[in-house]
Amino acid sequence: MVVGLREGTVETDAETLELYFKSYGKIEHAKVVRDQLSGKSKGYGFVTFDSPKVAEKVLSSTNHRIDGKDVKVLLAVRSLKKSRELPITKDIQSEELQERKIYVSALETGDYRTTEQDLKDYFSTFGEVEDAMIVFPKSYGFVTFKNPETVKDVLSNPLHVIKGWKIYVARPFKIKDKTEIARKRKRTINVFDVFPEISDNDLIKHFSIFGEVEQVLGRDSDSNQSSQCMVVFKREDAAKMALKQQLQVIASRFKIYVKPLSDNRESNKVLLRGAPADITLEALQLYFEQFGDIVRMDLTSDHHRPTHADIHGVKYRINTDWPTVEFTDVGAVEKVLLHDHVICGQNVDVRRVDERALSTGAFKWETERSMMILIDDLDRNSSKEAIIDYFTSQSLMVQSVVFRMESNDSMSCVVGFWNLDDVDEVVNQASKQDGILFISGKPAYVRRLHWESTQENMENDRQGDLLNNY
Repeated sequence: MVVGLREGTVETDAETLELYFKSYGKIEHAKVVRDQLSGKSKGYGFVTFDSPKVAEKVLSSTNHRIDGKDVKVLLAVRSLKKSRELPITKDIQSEELQERKIYVSALETGDYRTTEQDLKDYFSTFGEVEDAMIVFPKSYGFVTFKNPETVKDVLSNPLHVIKGWKIYVARPFKIKDKTEIARKRKRTINVFDVFPEISDNDLIKHFSIFGEVEQVLGRDSDSNQSSQCMVVFKREDAAKMALKQQLQVIASRFKIYVKPLSDNRESNKVLLRGAPADITLEALQLYFEQFGDIVRMDLTSDHHRPTHADIHGVKYRINTDWPTVEFTDVGAVEKVLLHDHVICGQNVDVRRVDERALSTGAFKWETERSMMILIDDLDRNSSKEAIIDYFTSQSLMVQSVVFRMESNDSMSCVVGFWNLDDVDEVVNQASKQDGILFISGKPAYVRRLHWESTQENMENDRQGDLLNNY
């Protein structure tokens, strides 16, 4: 695996890669990995040699420079998953090593990406760091400490901030757990938002209503500090039943979220390129529900992190023009891909999303986006205080306001509320005026940022409670 290849206008191609490494010995194949949407190089690739001895010779040399750029060479092996999965760097892990390691996710990417040195500098404040590794070009990695006790201190708070960027930490799945998951995939479900107060017995008792539970995987037996785990049933039909309701209540008061295990071979999500700039989730739902049941929609393809920069400082914009639509099953996606699409009078390029390209993080983070709205065309001089005052004057509770740059004259912001009712009220107000609200006396365009099918379930439950009380 060759990491750090030149990207951009003048990028390293497979021919250059082969030309460089053939001086070491005979090459079977050379490949530069490219983005499926843009076709641009991702900055890494793979070279397969005719003989293992040649690969050893390459690895014994620590200095490699291609197209005037230093690159890193690593041994790559095939994953235990299907062969279509990208090779991963070889990492022989012992049980003792696992106890000293944490998994870090939602790292910053792009020009301001989180580096391995950033991880070392930050986590060394908790204890001595032995190693930090980011899985390139993903947004996750691992940090290994000298002392396993340091791991418990770090995991006592799953949310950490590095250079102003929120990241998340958890225990990595143990090797034996990964083996169990692979073997029992069809009987296993993902469970998110698992608070430490929820015990394994609580999980088993709750999910037993769908069928007999075989085991719970992925939790730290000492402190239960993992917010995500997996539940394995004895039968496949029990797992299917458990997945019918994504939002569930456990131990009478905790909300948890369930999802099927992701299968990289079959994505049930599509991404829209070239959609109208003012497209709404309501318009997307009206159009795509003809192909199948929709699970969730979002106005941006970046699900797990802010889609905008702080307006009060150096200003830059992250692309937010590619909405995503996720269906209940992959069959709906197959139907979508058979057609050309004209949405709101505009030709739209619809493509299947490679789940490996979207690191969405824990399910609860997407759910929090449901309580946000996107406001466009704000006056350049608008302030957070003005936004907050506008909504609080209507008894709406604002949780956060984050700006992003649109142009020299206007900007946008994402406003987070404390509950879905407030979001619904704002969107309803705007819909009566063609999506316009007058903030600080000037018109601004308001849209719902994110929608999930669980919102309808919650609304139905609330209406049911009202009828019962009546």
